[in-house]
Order: sequence, then C-alpha cells, then structure tokens
Amino acid sequence: MVEADWLKAGNMQPGWLPTIWRDGRRMYEMTFPEGWWVDVDSTDTLSTVSAALEEALLKWGITGTLTLSELTSNDRKLTTRIATWLREEVTLDDGSQPLGVQCPSKYGRSGVQTGTSWAYWMRAIDAGLSNEPVIVDAGVPIELDNPAFKYALSFHHIQSR
Repeated sequence: MVEADWLKAGNMQPGWLPTIWRDGRRMYEMTFPEGWWVDVDSTDTLSTVSAALEEALLKWGITGTLTLSELTSNDRKLTTRIATWLREEVTLDDGSQPLGVQCPSKYGRSGVQTGTSWAYWMRAIDAGLSNEPVIVDAGVPIELDNPAFKYALSFHHIQSR
C-alpha cells in the first residue's frame, strides 16, 4: 500500500537509489596514524572483554562467554556499550591506546582486502583539539559506473540512475 502511494505520488520506488543521493556524496581515502586496532574477532579480545565485563554482560542478558556473534550483532546498545568500554578503558601492552576497532563484516568477504569493518576513535576531536592525525583526500564523485558502487548495488539488489 505504501509503495503504491509512493508510485502514485511520483516518488522513487523502493529498491532504487536516486541520483541525488550520489550527487550529495563522495568517496574518500583516509590514511590513519601508526598504531594498533582492537581485533574484535580475536579470541584474546573476546576473552578479555568477557572477563572484564562479566557482571555487566549478565545485566545485558549475555550469559557465558561473549561470542563474535554478539560483538557483531544488530544490538546497537550492546555493541556500543562494549566499544565504549574498549575505547575508555583499554591500554595496549606498549602503553598506547588503540586507534579503534576492526571486525569482520557480517555480510562476508568478496575478495582480498575486503570484508573488514573499521571504526576509528577520533580522540583529538573528542578532547576539543583540531589536530586529528588522519589524512583525508579530497574525495571523488560516486559515478554510476564505479565498480565498487556497482558491486554494492548488485549485492543489495538496488538500482540507481
């Protein structure tokens, strides 16, 4: 019914990504400072988080050892709580703080150097500083014939103009 109303009103139908979406966005390449990332799918990470947050995990409904399934779940409240603890409380063996977290994509991997999701913690910005040590290029438009864009459209069964 909603779809019929949208079509009748001249709106784009579900499953379509309008050109204006691409026009308002760019693809960027980022270079991060040297450092370490928390590897979420490491058994050491799972064990450490399970032990450190045992009581909290019980309150949040997680019994037993924390699994990768929970850490990459759609439960944003749980994943954010754990990521916040990792960001605020973890100091690495070399005395540094992690740059952020990396985890496998729940959508799988399509080839070499794909299938990993990254979350960078902008510590300098959060501290009120303007010198975040990340280099971001000027970006490029998202063209309809871009191979990565075409792959994403195909994967998610979406069309675009």
